[in-house]
Amino acid sequence: MPSDLSLFTAALTEHLPGWTATIIDPDQHDRLADAIWEKDVDLREAFTAANEAAVLTTPADTRLLAVDGPRDDGTTFLVGALSPDAFPRNARASLNASIPRAFAVNGSNPVLGAARIRIMFSHLDEHFALVAAAIEPEEAARRDGAFTEYTQSLAAALPTGWEATPLDLHSQDWTIVHGLLWSSGHAVGPQLIRSAARAALLHGPDDRWLTVVQDVGPSAALTAGALIPSDLNAGATDMAPGPALLPLAQNAEAAASQLRERLLPAYERGVWSARIGHLDHATVEIRQALHSWDAVSDSYADPSGMLEGEEWGEGQALRDTRAWNGVQVYLQHAPAVLEGIASVTSGTEYLTGGLSTDLRAMEGVARHLSAVVAIHQEWQTRFSTAPAKELPFLADERNAEIWHHATELEAAGDAMLRVARKVTDRIGAPPDPPGGAVARRPAPTPPPPGLAAVTIASTRRAAR
Repeated sequence: MPSDLSLFTAALTEHLPGWTATIIDPDQHDRLADAIWEKDVDLREAFTAANEAAVLTTPADTRLLAVDGPRDDGTTFLVGALSPDAFPRNARASLNASIPRAFAVNGSNPVLGAARIRIMFSHLDEHFALVAAAIEPEEAARRDGAFTEYTQSLAAALPTGWEATPLDLHSQDWTIVHGLLWSSGHAVGPQLIRSAARAALLHGPDDRWLTVVQDVGPSAALTAGALIPSDLNAGATDMAPGPALLPLAQNAEAAASQLRERLLPAYERGVWSARIGHLDHATVEIRQALHSWDAVSDSYADPSGMLEGEEWGEGQALRDTRAWNGVQVYLQHAPAVLEGIASVTSGTEYLTGGLSTDLRAMEGVARHLSAVVAIHQEWQTRFSTAPAKELPFLADERNAEIWHHATELEAAGDAMLRVARKVTDRIGAPPDPPGGAVARRPAPTPPPPGLAAVTIASTRRAAR
């Protein structure tokens, strides 16, 4: 006796010209399970629980899966699309968003059920055909060449200094891009990676990195995203959201305009906000070191009020180490923030207006950074010639010499951060100031190469 499912699917095909219905043997169920779309959780669960399944096939060989519905009452069935067997993983990922989820169909009215199925899935034949054509070897090779030409033209249309490099999607470089994609939202970045047919890196001035990805989907959509700059590290995503992914025009000149006007300014503001976040944390670290020391330092004094003893030495070494950790962050990020502020403010704003007080107060940052750089360079020479056993003690002495500058950076740094936050909307696209060109202030001396990588553990000062 025919099952309810076979009767249902046979009735559907009477109202879907050219369609066929096939009851699937149980030994083919594993293969069908692999073809269920990732988001179709209900269909997968119903299929796993079902005793039988049927495949509806359109005249263009698009397949739908039909199973008994969750109520298993013989009148309600679940129908959903299946992926073509030949589609690679990225093709499936690119189409996932456009595939309707499985839905329930009332088997007592096959005319209405057939009409609903036709409406919901009518676009799949065309979409699948376009993707199948795109992954044919000859067409894929042609698109590879066109994409490389597109990204080269895109880089040439950007400001001087941008270069484009194709990415092999099977390479370690592409894997690294996965972890560095700095996009707002948790799902959009991984979806872009999963559906990529081809990709390129764009490298520009100030170590800015973009990736351009072409989707394997029917529209071969082009998307640009920003990568976390190397000097911000992966913690940038905790400090500030990255710029949103940007759909690109198919014309390289138009796409370059999109990057200049939208993504690159948003990228600069994201980097700016991340630097402010790093510096804010560093300022708090220095301040806490200062306050903690103030709270306990008197307990180290002898009856005459003199500070001494092993505990005092340990406490002072800890204080100075915490401050040095914050100072290193200032050395890495404050020069760029100072230069950015100088590039978007005018000389008049140092004299009058809402920023004037903080602009003048923050000038101490550059002065003390320059002093710290000089001290660090002097101590690096001593580190390079000292025996290994002396290095921790030298680190203590270096940190102690920098302590005074750390406290001054904490005070002046607050003023710098207040200004930085207030001018964030000017970053990336600075306005023309009243009266002409921006009056730039000199940026502080940059830290010596490799500074961020130098880590010498502190030890007890009084144990020497």
